[in-house]
Amino acid sequence: MSTVSRDLKSIYVESEIPTGIYVKIISSALSILIIAFFTYLAVSLQEDKPRPLAFLLPISCIFLSGKFLLWNIFGKENLIISTSHISYQHSYGFWKSNLSTQHYDEVIVELYDVEVFDHPFNLSFVTYDGKTKLQQSVFKTAIKINFENFQVIFSLIEELKIDEGNPPNNAIKANCNF
Repeated sequence: MSTVSRDLKSIYVESEIPTGIYVKIISSALSILIIAFFTYLAVSLQEDKPRPLAFLLPISCIFLSGKFLLWNIFGKENLIISTSHISYQHSYGFWKSNLSTQHYDEVIVELYDVEVFDHPFNLSFVTYDGKTKLQQSVFKTAIKINFENFQVIFSLIEELKIDEGNPPNNAIKANCNF
């Protein structure tokens, strides 16, 4: 589910990860089992003398699977889009990543199926290298966006361009990955 709003200079998009209750339960159980297994393995390696390095694997599993688990349960992606910059931040429920801002030249739709209107897709913000003119990815949405929200975002970007006195681009570029 995504919410899209606009002020005078920016477009705000907040997307929640669409994880079902069964996926949340299964990923929680799997994370707990992985952590328990590696903790048991680390404890069983402690024979005559303590080996603190054996606990690095369970600790790293706690951080990695914990981040994955929090993302699947509470994950949100916050975007602030202007006509030339994208700011993005990921929320894990208990903490947020740093707000990062990047310049972009174009927004590209990444299609994964022929039926565009039925399936959500990713937005990719790209820029072009000054010397080689090759495309460089700046940011790609982690959460897929449905077609209706894309239409709103695209029309709001065009409105921002007109408000700033720039001509609208009216070109949607699509990368098909199917």
